[in-house]
Amino acid sequence: MPTPLLLLLTLALPSAEAVPDLRGQAHLERRQFRMAAESFRKASAERPDDPEPRLGLARAWAGLEWCGRAVPLFEELRDSSFYGHRAAMDHGACLAAIGRNAEGIEVLEEAVLLSGNGSGAIVQLAWEALKGADEPLFRAVASQLIEAEPGSAGALLLEGARCWLDGDPDGQEAALQALRSLQGHSPQADLLDAWAALELGEPARAAEILRGEDRLNRMRLPEVAVWLAEANRRDGNTEIAHTILNQQSRGRESSVLRGAILLRVRADREGFAAARPDALRLLDAHPDQPEVVATAWYIAMRGGDDSASGLRQRYERLALPDRAPLDLLLPPPPVTPAPSEAP
Repeated sequence: MPTPLLLLLTLALPSAEAVPDLRGQAHLERRQFRMAAESFRKASAERPDDPEPRLGLARAWAGLEWCGRAVPLFEELRDSSFYGHRAAMDHGACLAAIGRNAEGIEVLEEAVLLSGNGSGAIVQLAWEALKGADEPLFRAVASQLIEAEPGSAGALLLEGARCWLDGDPDGQEAALQALRSLQGHSPQADLLDAWAALELGEPARAAEILRGEDRLNRMRLPEVAVWLAEANRRDGNTEIAHTILNQQSRGRESSVLRGAILLRVRADREGFAAARPDALRLLDAHPDQPEVVATAWYIAMRGGDDSASGLRQRYERLALPDRAPLDLLLPPPPVTPAPSEAP
């Protein structure tokens, strides 16, 4: 039997396989994803059989929006004891970003269970359901949190989203104002307000909302930059939209949403014939993604293609009902000069 001193030394010196990469984890918490990736890469090289640094590497890649790299590693390590709710949340978000929405929702439902019904996992599940146009799931999950934690940040965000769905701008404003009073800036709240402005045909106001003052906070949600580009495109600022997307794409893999918006900008800049082949390829790869179908419709409509009618019908089956009509994608009509009052 080991002496007490020997036992203490044994406990103080865990095996190499059990040592967590605290530096990598600290970088993850601070959203320093490149430094986290480098730290976990080195730890993985030193301990190739240890799933902990490899899972950390997958999470760092997810933070960098390198989902094409991250998803296979997440899937390989999904049965690991280190695969907790944070890994599941990053995994699910990556699946949704690359257009595998149903699988992403499944993984996020697992994240909720792994978190013990934690509010962060519930909010992410509801948010992805909203973006994926799964209104019944969104409403069920949102109601669960709103009833369980009324007045919490997550509940206020989901209440604002529910009011947006219900066409209740006063309720949306009240919920999101309360959210911002509670925690300051919220990029998801900004997105909801911008979507509402876009639906009213006010792209300039949507762009103003998404520009905001807190650039670092906006960077926490890459979709903000994509929708800022789309708001500028709809407002006729095509070159600004192109610049935003190019800057936001540096060092990142293209999400399905970004690819769809980028094709709209390309069509406006280079002509609809130039963008059509890539739009059809994206549609073949992701036929059930509303924004991809919307892009294909936009290019067909502006190019006089007979497929536009069928694409409109497909979009209306996929998108949230009564939300974001396709005609809002069209550029603003040219301004007609006022007639001269001179005799």
